[in-house]
Amino acid sequence: MGTTIEACFGRREPVAVARARIASPLATGISVLAADGLAVTASCWLAVELWSFVNRAVVAEAYLRLWPAAIVFLAVYAMLGLYPGVGLSPVEELRRLTLGTTLVCLVASASIVLTRETDFSRGVLVAGWALCAILVPITRAAVRPDPGGASRSWCRGRGRPEGGSSSACERSPVSD
Repeated sequence: MGTTIEACFGRREPVAVARARIASPLATGISVLAADGLAVTASCWLAVELWSFVNRAVVAEAYLRLWPAAIVFLAVYAMLGLYPGVGLSPVEELRRLTLGTTLVCLVASASIVLTRETDFSRGVLVAGWALCAILVPITRAAVRPDPGGASRSWCRGRGRPEGGSSSACERSPVSD
């Protein structure tokens, strides 16, 4: 009969190799957290750079002191249950990411208005919100070990293993 790996992929591998490919929730959580931090930082930097072409008064150095904002994004994402980054449907994850990003940007907008801060542009804030809403889900999908069951659909595409059913492929936690 063989192992699940043999049934799905038509090759024999030692069990130790198969177990090494299974991602732990801790490793997944750390990689998703790092990807979120990178995406938020890149989105904000890109928003400042792009908006400086529209409004020449925008100076990138003024925004360097806002680096703790990335930590606020990550804290809000954590409060919304987005870590370790597994167990949510893609629709629910996108909904929570958009909600968290919007919440942080609305609070930032309110603080700009209430403090009458003139160093920061509302255009940068809106551009940062839009870029975060786009880049954060993309980077999460890039680092996730099995985004949406890609390996299982590939396994099903190969047909049924000889003498078995496709159910062995559907249970396989191995990403290839």
